[in-house]
Amino acid sequence: MSRIAKLALTACFTFAGLTGMAEAQTPQRGGEVKIWLNADIRSLEPGINRDANTDTIVHQIYEGLVGFTRDLTVGPALADRWEVSADGLRWTFHLRDNAVFHNGAKLTSADVKAAWERQWNNPAWTCKRVFTQPGGLQVQSVEAPDPKTVVYTLKEPSALLLSWLASVQCGVVVAHEDSFGPDGKFRAPIGTGPWKLSDWRRAQRVVLQRFDGYGASAAPASGYSGAREVLLDQVTYMVIPDQSAAEAAIQSGAIDLMPNADVERVDALKATGLRVQSSPGLSWSTILIQTNDPVLKDVRVRQAIAHAIDLKQIAEIRTVGLAGPSPSPVSPSMSFYDESFAAWPAYDPAKAQALLRQAGYRGQVIKLQTNKRYSGMYDNSVAIQSMLSAVGFRVELEVLDWATQLSNYANGNFQLQSFSFSPRLDTGLAFTSIIGDKTQNPGAQWGSPEAIRLLSESGVISDEAKRADIFRRLHKMMAEEVPTIGLYFTPQVVASRQDIQGVTTWAAGWPVTWGIWRQR
Repeated sequence: MSRIAKLALTACFTFAGLTGMAEAQTPQRGGEVKIWLNADIRSLEPGINRDANTDTIVHQIYEGLVGFTRDLTVGPALADRWEVSADGLRWTFHLRDNAVFHNGAKLTSADVKAAWERQWNNPAWTCKRVFTQPGGLQVQSVEAPDPKTVVYTLKEPSALLLSWLASVQCGVVVAHEDSFGPDGKFRAPIGTGPWKLSDWRRAQRVVLQRFDGYGASAAPASGYSGAREVLLDQVTYMVIPDQSAAEAAIQSGAIDLMPNADVERVDALKATGLRVQSSPGLSWSTILIQTNDPVLKDVRVRQAIAHAIDLKQIAEIRTVGLAGPSPSPVSPSMSFYDESFAAWPAYDPAKAQALLRQAGYRGQVIKLQTNKRYSGMYDNSVAIQSMLSAVGFRVELEVLDWATQLSNYANGNFQLQSFSFSPRLDTGLAFTSIIGDKTQNPGAQWGSPEAIRLLSESGVISDEAKRADIFRRLHKMMAEEVPTIGLYFTPQVVASRQDIQGVTTWAAGWPVTWGIWRQR
């Protein structure tokens, strides 16, 4: 698919006509908007004990050197410009002059360096591994030669530094040293973002107040990049675990905004008079396969699983026809995407049965882990259990609480898992979410030495055509080895009350709060 065609698809994907859109009006300052959270956040320490909900709040309070823009490129945030040395080893970032922490302290390069070192030395920061890749991205040092300059020095040139610094999941943002006690333990979130924490009542709500001392970037607001100037006085994230209860809450006015609404509820939400918007998403629903498992280590068994699953049917049902199947971590929203990334073992139950016979499968029980916190994961697991059983697999669902399932994922403690990866905004990062040495990172799904080598190579070269070829080769290998089965990318659906203006959707997921205002 051409880039122009993809942009057209994106434009058509936005349901501007689902409900009557308000005519352009002058934005108004003040007021509060209440936003739905389907579960409480886990922490406010950047990059530590995180999940998608946690990342959302963290990126309202803190800023990093750079951030992803709406078109999935990397743009300025705390750094308003940067340059790379001729040998590709030194990246020099120049901080904007007006960044101020919530405690009134002006941002300096020493704060950036200290925040980096704090994460680097924290064993709970899982992203250290992506900055220490043998043969790939390896950060040698971070220095602060003057108050407004930060220098990253790499061991080898890398095309991925900016993407990883902007990574939503890694949380490479700047927390002030007062965020931590004398013992080094996190105690309060103090960032440079447009919102500061007012109140967090666990399992109930997270309240953020506008930081009036915020010094905005000179770059235009775009995703997590640029000027994050907010109009509201306060945003409150309300924890409501049940979507039906959340729908009742938005209809009554107890909440104003429902991000990540279930795509199957689009028509029902429209019928209530809510404004509903959507865009292609980057949250990748998958079935994870433990390739070290005694049964599943046989590639023929994994290929049989692939042939037994009707990806088209699952995507059609789960996205109400808004998205097709996506076996690859490369999304149609990404610039590297072409039709070769849709290639996958065809749905063929007879072929699946033949492969099981060849592998000598004897009906051993295979457990498929899932949870009910995320209805899509549970529904996918039920459908896949049925499809696998139809060709002769003996599959049992193991329904866990989300925290336990997430821990099992991180430790590789499963046979099959119904899972969803939060948005990876860079093609290389999307593959990094599944490729890695299992002996070093038990959460890696695909431990192929050749896949690891190719991914590492893609992070070093800057030639876009060569990188694209590597990504195509990786997908072809993935279709042969079947270390993970991609299902679909969930469309982003956002419902809001009619008096809430300025809400936008983007592929990264949660709508940004800067620019939102309440009509009075």
